[in-house]
Amino acid sequence: MPEKMECIKYNLFSMEEQKDSNKKKNKFSKVVAFFCYLIPICGLLAGIYMLVNILSPNIEINYPARQEETLKKTTTIRPELSVNKIIIPQMAVDLPIVIALDNSYKAELIALDKGVLNRVPKNGNPKDGGNYVLAAHRFDIGWTPEITRAKSPFYHIENMKVKDRVYVDYEGIRYVYEIDEIKSVRPNAVEIEARTKDKRLTVYTCDLAGADADRHVFFAKQIGKIAWDDKGEAKVVNVEQ
Repeated sequence: MPEKMECIKYNLFSMEEQKDSNKKKNKFSKVVAFFCYLIPICGLLAGIYMLVNILSPNIEINYPARQEETLKKTTTIRPELSVNKIIIPQMAVDLPIVIALDNSYKAELIALDKGVLNRVPKNGNPKDGGNYVLAAHRFDIGWTPEITRAKSPFYHIENMKVKDRVYVDYEGIRYVYEIDEIKSVRPNAVEIEARTKDKRLTVYTCDLAGADADRHVFFAKQIGKIAWDDKGEAKVVNVEQ
């Protein structure tokens, strides 16, 4: 009889162990199933986020409003003596113009992260004449759509047309340029940066295909500067005025 009791106790104990083991297996199975569902969902969401991030410069909802705001700045906000910058309303660009510490590729990349690069300072500027050559990123992806848009200032360069106006603040004066030519050139077309006799502006960036693809370029002639009268109204006048 005692042996039977011991056997019954053992069987009950074994059944309890089996139940605990089954519970643990069930919990483990549920955890595995949860992650099996979670991982694809996370992958899908990550893919969607990456796609939105990549397309963000092209699907920006408030882009027209930024264009209007940028155009308004050309006559409502006066240039600062200490800040050289370029304003391109059609591209919603209002960025400082920077010079690289040296001619190295690394130095130019650092400068491009800060604004629009003055590629060849010795070849000209708005005040003294010559060819004022500026370049910036077409597209550079960031961690968020906002950062991607900020790192892709010349994404909309194809919006530019002949006769469009571009504004450059240089040493406290806002110079006005009018585009007279637009074209694509190969990456080794260094002639676009050559010094000119007249006061010219050359602006370019890479194609969306990358740094080894063609360069989109527009050339503009200087037509005057912005001046404000006693009432605060702005107009384009000759640079000499």
